[in-house]
Amino acid sequence: MSSLYSHNHVSFPTRHRRLSNPLSIPLDKSKLLLAAAVVSISTSSNLNFSSRQFASSASNPPSNPSSSRQPPSAASPPVASFQYCVDLVFKNDYENYLATLLLPAGCQRIMFAIRAFNVELALVRNQIQRYSGTTGIYRLQFWKDTIDMLYGVKKGPVPRQPVAIALKKFASSADKQLLYQLVEARQATLGDRPFVNVAALEEYGMKTHGALLRCAVAAIDQEKKSLSAENAAVCQQVCDILGSALGLGTHLRATGPLLARGIVVLPADLMSIHGLSQEAVFSARDPPAFKSLSRDLAQLAEKRLAEARGMTSKVPREFRPAFLPAVGLENYLTRLKKSDYNLLDAKLQRTYGLLSWQLGWRKLCGRY
Repeated sequence: MSSLYSHNHVSFPTRHRRLSNPLSIPLDKSKLLLAAAVVSISTSSNLNFSSRQFASSASNPPSNPSSSRQPPSAASPPVASFQYCVDLVFKNDYENYLATLLLPAGCQRIMFAIRAFNVELALVRNQIQRYSGTTGIYRLQFWKDTIDMLYGVKKGPVPRQPVAIALKKFASSADKQLLYQLVEARQATLGDRPFVNVAALEEYGMKTHGALLRCAVAAIDQEKKSLSAENAAVCQQVCDILGSALGLGTHLRATGPLLARGIVVLPADLMSIHGLSQEAVFSARDPPAFKSLSRDLAQLAEKRLAEARGMTSKVPREFRPAFLPAVGLENYLTRLKKSDYNLLDAKLQRTYGLLSWQLGWRKLCGRY
């Protein structure tokens, strides 16, 4: 799941792995044989990101995801900026880092730039003090202005910021309206106000996670050039439905860490139905009602996920990897159910150890 806030909240010890040549990430067709417990990813001759590293990386997720953000190295600006994007997604949006590695090579470059852009937007809420007025608005406006400059809407140089440089180099073909949508959706949620209702939360998921899925579909189509108007309509529908599911799941996952910061943003209508106030949630005054609320959101996410997967046969096989983030959502919802919908269970913040294998297997089978 990509970040609704920033969702890899728990630190894990690991050795940070880098792509030695970030412009040559996995090429050709990935082949993963789960039964033999062997991962074999075809790569370019300049790539040292081995299949062993990919297979083991899910067992060793990144440490302290929101820290250690280093500026690009002295390498050429596009290469250094792209490496920065890969590192940023690795640290803050690990499950989508894995899913992006299974996209076609050309799409990976586009999507790592866009995923890093999304992480930058998501981290704004963590970089500003609560109730700090317009600070967050100004920071998000910076990105809106950057998009304007990227697409020539406004005159001026693109900021010398690594993600902005990567967007210009690798994702200039992306739909600017979808990038605007990502910024505007974040602007609407500044201030840590609860969503008015579940429908508003689902709409937010469509505007954020759904927009990212649409970008992935468009990136694949840019390379394959095989998406008919009918299939495009189906893919857009899946993007919206799965985006809603991912939004619900990520919101559930973010609830525990946000509560630790004294923030309650659960849908107001659902809290009212279960007789909960923000204070009651924060003080854990009624655990059974809190679990019932969590169950309702989780079951709705499961329903949306099932709807999206029910359309798999209508999605052309070469476009199904765009929807691989569904695998991480399924794992989270399964673990949440096993924990009896206890959102405060620390184990729920960990990435499933075999996620990389599951992602590879789903791609090999043409499923998501």
